[in-house]
Amino acid sequence: MKNRGLLLVALTIGLVGSAVVGLRAQKAPAAPSQEMQAMMEAHRKAIQPGPQHLDLMRLLGEYTTKDTFYMPGAEAPVISDGAATIKSEMGERFLVEHNNGAYMGEPYAGLRIYGFNNGSKQYEGVWTYSASTSVMSLSGTTKDDGKSIDFTANFKDDTTGQAMSLAVTLKMLDPDHFQVELKSTMPNGSPGPRVVTTYTRKI
Repeated sequence: MKNRGLLLVALTIGLVGSAVVGLRAQKAPAAPSQEMQAMMEAHRKAIQPGPQHLDLMRLLGEYTTKDTFYMPGAEAPVISDGAATIKSEMGERFLVEHNNGAYMGEPYAGLRIYGFNNGSKQYEGVWTYSASTSVMSLSGTTKDDGKSIDFTANFKDDTTGQAMSLAVTLKMLDPDHFQVELKSTMPNGSPGPRVVTTYTRKI
């Protein structure tokens, strides 16, 4: 039994020694090439928030909202009240808005995400709300350093599956107010329904 125990100890020491020698024999991983290091550094810089993201962060806060619906041929617009909360996500790279309101007496809740793509140099967004199963994607630019952003919004209609497009403009009015306008076009090219939402910061 004593000899057997000594044999096990010897085998264990031998295996550990072999493992250590094997690890020492392995080559250390090669350092990234200069080209790879340059690519990694360029990527690191590209994903950092920039001045456009900082401008978007001005919208953070709690708001009351007023939706004004303009229907072609209607004598007067339909007006309803709501609320919105806008927060930042992903290290101040994106705005996330949760809103609620009513249309034609039916309540709804909405979700909107805004950001700026450093690669495409365009503002991007995603919208959806509780009265739909579709997701609307937005892509836009500014001509006045972010005071207003003109988006083209695309989605597929819930009922027909037909591709649809809207014009969306986000416009800063002052530090405590901004507007979002949605404009549609009828099949014959004439103006369709239009919605203007005015946001007023809660003080």
